[in-house]
Amino acid sequence: MLRSCASRSNRYVAMLTACHIYPHTGVFAFMFPALIGLSCLFTKQHYLIDVPAGAAPGWFDYCLYLKIAAT
Repeated sequence: MLRSCASRSNRYVAMLTACHIYPHTGVFAFMFPALIGLSCLFTKQHYLIDVPAGAAPGWFDYCLYLKIAAT
């Protein structure tokens, strides 16, 4: 089956956005990436491993942003 080379980008952007709005909205911010991940699984677009593999770089980049912004 042919798969997109940027298949994790939607979860990456959702997680990065959720991390940025978390201070204002609390845990509700993470409902957005969770729903996107679930929709990818239930529509059989991706495998289970694709969900955390797409969210992890978003969280990592946010941590990197915080470290750079603190300097």
